[in-house]
Amino acid sequence: MNFSVVIPCYNAERWIEQTLTSVLAQTVPPLEIVIVNDGCTDRSLTLIEQIRQQTPIPFIVINTNRLGGGGARYAGIDASQGDWVAFLDSDDWWEPNHLERIQAAMENSTDVVYLAAAKHFSINVNRVVSLSASPFQDVQKHIDHHTYFQLYQKYGFIEISSMAMQRQRLLAMGRPDHHLPCNGDIELSLRAIHGHSLTYDPVPSSYYRCNNPESLSRQFTQSAEKLTSYFKVMVSFKDLYNIPDSFFQQNAQTLASKAMHFNGASRQEVFQLVWSYLSKSNQIIFTAASLFPPAYLWLNHIRNKVRGPQYAPRQVVEGD
Repeated sequence: MNFSVVIPCYNAERWIEQTLTSVLAQTVPPLEIVIVNDGCTDRSLTLIEQIRQQTPIPFIVINTNRLGGGGARYAGIDASQGDWVAFLDSDDWWEPNHLERIQAAMENSTDVVYLAAAKHFSINVNRVVSLSASPFQDVQKHIDHHTYFQLYQKYGFIEISSMAMQRQRLLAMGRPDHHLPCNGDIELSLRAIHGHSLTYDPVPSSYYRCNNPESLSRQFTQSAEKLTSYFKVMVSFKDLYNIPDSFFQQNAQTLASKAMHFNGASRQEVFQLVWSYLSKSNQIIFTAASLFPPAYLWLNHIRNKVRGPQYAPRQVVEGD
């Protein structure tokens, strides 16, 4: 069992050294490191080359043009050669035993996806602020896609930098027939385990860097089309994956709130997509808010300040 590590990279010069150092420190070394340069304009590639010269592990660098995390990951999959593909974002990093834990859990297993908990590191306070919530104490095998989605809704079971997938399964399922620049992690997971199953490890061995304004997911929420692309795809998968209405209701409210940052035409584009999933009370609230968006945004800002940091459904880690 060997691993290709796929890392989408866009202007990650602040983080990429720590990310790659954590890969090179693995107790089970990877077969190769596949880096997808998704249009970097900073010193990321220079730093990558400096690190590449210091290790015998092969580096494969491929170039794409602003595909976002989802598209870049698929490009990295195409270039990989390992039995398994382990994903890592360019601003995240791993514990030294991350690949070792995957190998121990998945060797001789029929599951095609490995997913683990993660530690969430806030750059605002420079420490781990939360852990992935989980109902499990030990590694759980043979979770089907329906159970996975139920767990995702309740516990937020999606940590792309903690995830690995069997390459043969990735190739067999092909590519989606839509352009999904970002936020495609749950879609990728559901497609991979459809008709198969996954293993979940509740012990975190990766770090997700949160509150990062330069992350790919943040970069691709600046237009109505990009903001809603994930929601549209999940609507198309609603029947196939038995996705409950509660998922869309929760996401519809979030999208409607974010749409208040847009101009009238873009805001109406978002509203048209999500309106039928909003409760009557939320429809009234957003109808009123759209008459004067700055007031809604100001009140929402005050509410968030009063509530303080919200990490649910994660396990909060208190500071010293």
